Amino acid sequence: MASVAIRTHGMAFSMPVPMFNAVGFDGVQSGPTQVMAMVIMPSAALTAPEPMPWMQLNPAPWTQPTSQGPTEKQNTPMATMAGRVWALSQKQKGCRSVQDALDACKYDQERKAIAAELEGHVWDAVRCPHANYVIQKLIMTLSPYDSQFIIDEIMTHGPKAPGQVSRHRYGCRIMQRLLEHCRPEQLEQLVENLIRETLLLSKHQFGNFVIQQLLEHGTDLQRGRACHQLARKACELGSDPNASAVLAKAMACASLDDQTSLAHTLLSQPGLLTAMAHSRHGHLVAQCMLQVLEGPELEHAVAEVASHASALTASRYGRLVVKSLPEMAAEGTLE
Repeated sequence: MASVAIRTHGMAFSMPVPMFNAVGFDGVQSGPTQVMAMVIMPSAALTAPEPMPWMQLNPAPWTQPTSQGPTEKQNTPMATMAGRVWALSQKQKGCRSVQDALDACKYDQERKAIAAELEGHVWDAVRCPHANYVIQKLIMTLSPYDSQFIIDEIMTHGPKAPGQVSRHRYGCRIMQRLLEHCRPEQLEQLVENLIRETLLLSKHQFGNFVIQQLLEHGTDLQRGRACHQLARKACELGSDPNASAVLAKAMACASLDDQTSLAHTLLSQPGLLTAMAHSRHGHLVAQCMLQVLEGPELEHAVAEVASHASALTASRYGRLVVKSLPEMAAEGTLE
């Protein structure tokens, strides 16, 4: 037996350790070898060891976040422009930065944070050459519900505000995006005010685009009411370059009854069909008229086109109307 000295907490004591003869790898017995003693120390005397370099392991991949949430603003597009959205939106380069940020947003909360800084500025933004693009982008990227503040701020300026915005060079774009992306129940009052001004807006260089969008995206009832307004002054509108584009949209989107009503009214004005056939948008109306008219009215329309065939053939758009006559004959529409 041998003993080993142990020192702990300032106290020393010895412990007997047995000895034995060890056998080497070559099978030869060697001299006595001392066995190491393991002493368990009181827990209070232990301290955590310093981690070794090989212990500095990364956590398991599945314990790490895969994406940054909307609350981590340091990594969101909004972080670079917080408090400056309206100021940036009014500048040429700044408005592009805001639009890019809206496209880069991964969460609705981020887009809503950007939109929140434009609340109270919509009326000025829709008339701004730069900020109007930001408002358009908001309407296109936000949910319809989150775009409600844009509609509300326009309507706070009175029942004529939708018409005023529609006649504005930049504002008309906002109205078109609203009609394209928002829900009918959101736009009910706004559209009601537009329908009251259908005739005036149809002849306007910017307003006509808004009425075209109303005819395309409005409800059946709204579309029918707008067409009723157009039919009242169809002959006057048919000779207007802006309003003829509205009539072409109506003939493409309205119900068959509304299309027929418009066609009858336009045909009642002598020479109007031929005059429209020469124009960019009017020739589309003329072609639609030849498709929806029947009986004596159709014969009247065909005769009018045929009597001016030579002049129409020399016209860029008129020749398209003349070409539709043989197609109608081939289909058996004409006898």
